[in-house]
Amino acid sequence: MGHIPGAYHLSIKNDFDERNLGVIVKKSEPVVIYCNGILCMGSSIAIKKAIDWGWSNIFYYREGIGDWKQQGYSVHSINP
Repeated sequence: MGHIPGAYHLSIKNDFDERNLGVIVKKSEPVVIYCNGILCMGSSIAIKKAIDWGWSNIFYYREGIGDWKQQGYSVHSINP
């Protein structure tokens, strides 16, 4: 478990909405959206919603957190 440093977790099922995304990043700013990997559909759903809400500077990290860890980049741990 963990996330990319500087990332925020917004669950597509629970709290990914226009208001919550807007608190994190303005519509004019770049935003990277990712999830657990290429089989996870959450990030693609989130990107479509963000575009519908007016975000236009979106980057998609398709490989997700698993690839990030495999590349040896730092991860902020989440302790349950």
